[in-house]
Amino acid sequence: MATKAQLILALDRLITQADEQEQLYQSSRDKLYTVLAETYVWWSDAVKIGGFLEELYDSHNIKSRGAEEKFTRILRLIWQKDWSGKESATLQTWSNALRAVNQEVIRNSQEYKSNTAIKISQFIYSKGGLKGILNNAREVTEFLSDDVKITSKKSNPKIIENSLEIKRKHLELGQ
Repeated sequence: MATKAQLILALDRLITQADEQEQLYQSSRDKLYTVLAETYVWWSDAVKIGGFLEELYDSHNIKSRGAEEKFTRILRLIWQKDWSGKESATLQTWSNALRAVNQEVIRNSQEYKSNTAIKISQFIYSKGGLKGILNNAREVTEFLSDDVKITSKKSNPKIIENSLEIKRKHLELGQ
């Protein structure tokens, strides 16, 4: 059985290890956001050279799934990850985050004319990280849709109509 003194020493070691781990976690997250932002900037430059990205993807045997840019191919190219197993969830999260970044850059293109990677990284932080960006993107999409969630089992058409009208007015005011 451990003594109080031994437990105090072990606790101090655990506190030190937890502090080291927290510092590594923070710097790792910082690096991820920076590299994702730089990836987006590199991609936006590479897209302007006709066929360049397709050549790279072909040479690395990275296939497209649909015409819409989903950023999974560029992520796979840079991180050298395969679309299988546990890596697919990570790629999906990063891909969705870059899609949200792309929408932000398009919406506020003047803001991102200079120091783009730094500003994108700051944008990611300001939204609460990758999960924050994804939740924010979902909320905007849900708000812009014409669907109205009714919590009552009796769906009164007038309530639905009023809710849609309120959403339209909010959207008009926002624009």
